[in-house]
Order: sequence, then structure tokens, then C-alpha cells
Amino acid sequence: MESVADLKALLGDCILTAADVTGRRRERIKTRFNEHRRHLLATLDPAGPVRRLSGWQRLLDEVDLVVKGWR
Repeated sequence: MESVADLKALLGDCILTAADVTGRRRERIKTRFNEHRRHLLATLDPAGPVRRLSGWQRLLDEVDLVVKGWR
């Protein structure tokens, strides 16, 4: 996943594939991409499988550095 150039486009394609709809319903889902993405992020378990992604770990490390700099 981390080597994919356009993750938003990939996520959009995955959402459309998972919806398994065509025509107007497909277009409606496509236009609601930001809402679907927001829902996925809101329900993401930060202690779950995402922790195995090196990009996620780098993000956590960088946040830790910033917080330590505030002290």
C-alpha cells in the first residue's frame, strides 16, 4: 500500500468495487467519496493492524518528536 502513488484514487476504486453498484448509484457513491473516507478514518483502530504499516509507525514517531519538543 505504501508504494501506491495515488492512495485516494485506489481507495475510491475499492469503495466503488465494494459497493457493487452501477449507473446512478455508482455515481452517487463516487460523489460521496469524502464522506466515506471520513467514516473509514473515524472507525480506524489506531491500535489495530494499521500499526504494522511503516508509514503509520513513522507518523507516530514524528508526532512523538513534536510532542517532546513542546516540553
